[in-house]
Amino acid sequence: MRHLKKCRIFFVYTMKKTLNLYSEYLREKFGQRIQKIPIYSGATCPNRDGSKGYGGCTFCNNDAFMPTYTRIEPTLTEQLNKGMTFFREKYETNLFIAYFQSYTSTFTAIEHFKNQVYECLQHQDIKGITIGTRPDCMPDELLEFLTEISKKTYLCIEYGAESIYENCLKTTNRCHTWQESVETITKTAEKGIETGVHLIFGLPEEPENIAIETAETISKLPIYLLKLHQLQILKGTTMGHHFLKKENAIKTMTLDEYIKITTTFLEHLNPSILIDRLSTESPVDMVLAPHWGGVRHYEVKHKIESELKRRNSWQGKFWNNHSQ
Repeated sequence: MRHLKKCRIFFVYTMKKTLNLYSEYLREKFGQRIQKIPIYSGATCPNRDGSKGYGGCTFCNNDAFMPTYTRIEPTLTEQLNKGMTFFREKYETNLFIAYFQSYTSTFTAIEHFKNQVYECLQHQDIKGITIGTRPDCMPDELLEFLTEISKKTYLCIEYGAESIYENCLKTTNRCHTWQESVETITKTAEKGIETGVHLIFGLPEEPENIAIETAETISKLPIYLLKLHQLQILKGTTMGHHFLKKENAIKTMTLDEYIKITTTFLEHLNPSILIDRLSTESPVDMVLAPHWGGVRHYEVKHKIESELKRRNSWQGKFWNNHSQ
C-alpha cells in the first residue's frame, strides 16, 4: 500500500510539472541556487593506463568538459576559487558544490582521494561534494569513508554507466559490465548516499527499443538522479579518428530523433528520479557530429518539455504500468 501511495503522490506531482528537476530539488534543499564547481583531481581511468585497457572510452575526450582553470591551477583549492569567481559573476550565487568531474576521480590511492575530499570541505564556501566515477572504481573502503562524509555534509556519487547493453559497453571500450553498474549503484544507495547515473543515447549497437527498455531497467534501480546525453563524435577520440577516416561509420541522431527518443524514455521513467541533465554540449570546434545548428543544451531541454506537453504527457506517465 505504501508503494501505491508513493506512486499516486508522484502522479499528482508530475501532472503539474512535466519533469522532476534536480536543480529545483537543490534550490529547495539549500534555500537558494547552489552551483557545482568542476575540478580535476589528477586521476586517470583504468581503461587508459592499462589496468583494464588502453585508449579510454571510444567517445571520450575530457577536454570537451574540463574548464580551462582545471588545467592550469595546481591545487583543488585554487581550482575552486577560480570556478567560484566565474560563477559568482554569472549567476550571483554564493553556495557551491565541489564536483570531481574529469576522468575517473576515485581511480587513485584511497588515502590520496580522502585528502582531496577533506581539502574541498575545508573551503568555507563549499557546502557539499559530487563525485563522478565509474562503477568499477568504488572499493568498499572508500565507500565506507564516503558514507561517513555523507552524514556530515551533502554528498552525491554519480556513476558513468552509459548503457544497459553489454554490446554497447564492449564496443565503446568501457571495460566494465552493466551488472557491475547495478551492483555498485545498489550498494551505494543502500548506504544512504544520493546516487546518480549517466546514460548516453545513440551508442553503436543500440537496439531500436532503447527508450522504453532503458527506462524500465533504470526505474528498478535505487537511483536518485539521472544525467542523459546524446552521443557526440569528438575530435581526439577513437570514434573521431574513424569518422575522419570514414571507417566504422556511426550514424548519429538528429535533434528531432533525440527529442523523440528522450521524451519516450521520460514517459516510462520512474517519476521520483531527479533529472539533472538532458543533453550535452561540447565546444563547437571539437564536435565532428552531430551538428544541431547551434542549439544549446537548455534549448534541448525546452524542446523536450514542449514535446511532452504536445503529447499531453510528463515524466512517469506510463511508469505505473511497469512498476510491479
